[in-house]
Amino acid sequence: MNELVAALPPTETSAQKRKATAAAATAQSPKAARRKQAKRTDDPNAPSIEAVEIIDLVLLRALYAQRDTLISKKQGQQQKFHNYYTNTIAANGTRTVRYMQKLSGEKFGRFSPCNGLSFQNMDHTWRDTLVRDRTGALLYEQLDMRKAHQSILLSVAENSGWETPRLRYYVENSDTVLDMFVFERDKAKTAMLMLLYGGNASMASGFELPSFVEAYRVEMKELAQKLYATHPDLVRRLSGGGGGGTEMSEQKRVFVFMSRFLQDYEAKCMQSAVEFLVGAGWKIGGLLHDGIMVRRRADVRLDDAVLARLTTHIFEKCKIRGIELRLKEFGPPLPVDLAQH
Repeated sequence: MNELVAALPPTETSAQKRKATAAAATAQSPKAARRKQAKRTDDPNAPSIEAVEIIDLVLLRALYAQRDTLISKKQGQQQKFHNYYTNTIAANGTRTVRYMQKLSGEKFGRFSPCNGLSFQNMDHTWRDTLVRDRTGALLYEQLDMRKAHQSILLSVAENSGWETPRLRYYVENSDTVLDMFVFERDKAKTAMLMLLYGGNASMASGFELPSFVEAYRVEMKELAQKLYATHPDLVRRLSGGGGGGTEMSEQKRVFVFMSRFLQDYEAKCMQSAVEFLVGAGWKIGGLLHDGIMVRRRADVRLDDAVLARLTTHIFEKCKIRGIELRLKEFGPPLPVDLAQH
C-alpha cells in the first residue's frame, strides 16, 4: 500500500492551488490580448481628455483597512479595489487619468480611461465615498448629461431633413410620456432607452406598450435604418470592412450602428463641455459614461447661468440642440471608521 501511494503523483497543496488559480486569472489568452490591443491607439493626435483624481488618503486607507466588510466580494470587486488603492497610494493621492476613444482602435465612440480604474468604471458605492474628504465634505460636483442620445438623434434627424414627431414629443415632453406607462418612472425610462436601441420593452416589462410608445418604437427603427443607409463608409470602418458581418440580424446590426453613432456624438459633446469648463477655470476630476466630475471651487458654484452657457457652447461646437448638463447628487457614503487606517 505504501509503495502504491509513493508511486502516485504528488497532490497540490492549497497554497499551490491558490497560486495556480491566480496565475490563470491574470493570464491572457492570445485572443484576449489581441482584443485588448485592438482597443488601444498610440496615435498622439487621437482625441483625449485628461482628468486629475485627488483622493483623501486618510479616507482611502481607512476604507482599504475595512474592505472585507465594506467592499463587495462579487465580480472581482475586492481585487479591483486593491489595484485602485495601490495605484492611488503610489501617486500620493493625485492621479492623472487619460481618457481616449478606444472602440475597435478607432478615434470613435465613448471616452474610456486608459491607465487603470477611475471614477468612471469603479463601483458607485466607492465613488460616492471617495468624492468626499475625511470630514465628509464633497471634493467634487457631478454633472449629468440628460437625454443625451435622444437629443443628439433629434438634431441629427432634423439636420438631415427627417421627420421625427414622436422623438421630438418625447424630448420636449418626457414627463408626459413616462406617465403613460402603468409602472414606476425608473422602469419607464429604462423602457424608452430599450426602444432607442431596438430592445423589446413590452417583453421585458410584461406589459403592452401605450399606443404612442409603440409608434415611437416604429419611428426608432426607421431612424436606425436611415442612419445605417446614409453612412456606408462609417459602417465599413466600424465593422472592419465587412459591412457588419453575417452573424448579426439586420435589425440588430442597424441598432448597434446607431448606438455607436450616438455614443460618438456624445463624446464630441463631452469634449466640448470639458473645453468650456476648463476655459472657465474648472478642473476635471473624471469622466462618467454620461457625465463629468468637476472639482469644487470655493469662489464660484456651477449655477444655472454657467450651465446655460455650457449648453450654448455645446450647440455652437457640435450643432446639437438640447444637450443639458445638470448637477446630480451623489449617493450616501460607505460607513468608514476613520480610526482604522
